[in-house]
Amino acid sequence: LEQCDAAKKNAEKSVAAPVISAAATKLKSLAKSPKESSLEPTFAPGDFIDEYQLEEFLGAGGFGESWRALDREANEVVIKVLHKNVDPKTFHVEADVDEKLGSPEASRLHHIRPLKAKHLDAERPYLVFDYIEGHTLREYLQEVGPFAESESIAIIKQLLDAVGYAHSKGIVNRDRKAENIILSDDGTVTVMDFVISKDQSKLKLDGSLDSAAVVSSVLGTVA
Repeated sequence: LEQCDAAKKNAEKSVAAPVISAAATKLKSLAKSPKESSLEPTFAPGDFIDEYQLEEFLGAGGFGESWRALDREANEVVIKVLHKNVDPKTFHVEADVDEKLGSPEASRLHHIRPLKAKHLDAERPYLVFDYIEGHTLREYLQEVGPFAESESIAIIKQLLDAVGYAHSKGIVNRDRKAENIILSDDGTVTVMDFVISKDQSKLKLDGSLDSAAVVSSVLGTVA
């Protein structure tokens, strides 16, 4: 059944692949601009975090900063490091959510970036994810423009698969935005960043969250 599901998903995403590949070529031809972020990185290319060598600053958000890095086998990964002034519970919540989503293979099949490793006891807690080659939906829309109807449908089907799969595991992602969606050259859509997701299993009978699951009173991104 998993093989049938994979074949179906490959057929669906192939509709979007030509335009995404063409758009990717255009994006690659553009001058590489610095990553937009209101926060400056606290590391530099070449620095090590344990066995991971940092290569490229990918950006920073409200909870941490992200880097493309190399592991001991020179495999590309993404390192997400918690900001110094943020409650470490934040990453415990994200790690728990990512693990609840299942194996890395299941996450990849359902268009969700899988967690590879967690280091929650480090001086600066950090998480390690798959590195996904591609561009964010925001970059495509800003630099290339809107998609055609058929292309949009192919992309939306993959997004719905990711959201539906997360819901089937009791996870509600509360920060879906164009910056958190990666489009690869072959038409694959990948959803990332579950840091402020809600785990329905942690709801009390009155509908409120257990205190351990609450990490902030202000959530998401202002539209």
